[in-house]
Amino acid sequence: TGCDVLMQKVGELDSFSKPFIVDGLYMGTPVVESETFSLSEDDVLSEAQITLHLASTSFDESMNTAPISSAVVQLTSDNISPFPIPESSEAKGSYTASANEGLPYPAGEYITIDVERSNGTTHQIGITAPLAPMFSLPAGHPTSEALSIDVSDQEYYESFVIVLRADTGEITYQKFPQTVEELYEYAHPNAAVKHETAEYIEQIQIPPSAFPSNTVYAVGIAGIQSSLQEDMIEVNTLISSLIAGQFRFQDLCVPDCDTLMSIE
Repeated sequence: TGCDVLMQKVGELDSFSKPFIVDGLYMGTPVVESETFSLSEDDVLSEAQITLHLASTSFDESMNTAPISSAVVQLTSDNISPFPIPESSEAKGSYTASANEGLPYPAGEYITIDVERSNGTTHQIGITAPLAPMFSLPAGHPTSEALSIDVSDQEYYESFVIVLRADTGEITYQKFPQTVEELYEYAHPNAAVKHETAEYIEQIQIPPSAFPSNTVYAVGIAGIQSSLQEDMIEVNTLISSLIAGQFRFQDLCVPDCDTLMSIE
């Protein structure tokens, strides 16, 4: 009814004005399907990890934003007991954990991040931890040509991509957020708030520059999901976001494996 629509809009406006902001990235341990490549412990994405940035903002003329410290932050799901995510000693208001500390990544399950601040207020944001995408790479690929990968029917809003040489580990291409601002853009493209009606991606395009030489490349793809407004409780839904995904790595011979073996 018209009244129901009005009440929904009032609720959205209320959530937009809440002072608590959270932006986060949750990644699962990569699935590596390769005979020539393995992730070392020194690789940034070698294990499950989560990073959360908590802040409060005022909606007066000052629009001041301040990091939130000393909060109790926990990750839970139906099959996971509350797992603590401690505040980083390097950045105020940042909370991090990894598989090295026992952080789980229950692929396919709905997880929640619960925050209790030192003043007693509580907040929550949730997301379904995406599975690593299923895709197939060709048996060979020409040097310096673009590559298109089909990830249709897997319900991803976005993707992360990493391409590196399997022999040296040199990254030749990456599409991955490096800053809080880039993280925000993934969840809010063109400053929009994601809705359930957002279109899912079908193809991932990797540019020609990712494959400059004849060698074996490790191609890593992560399908990305983003929290929706209904996944947030006592959270500013306009500014906040939580995105999650899990990489799958596969080998790609350029131009083809037989040619590379004959060169050796």
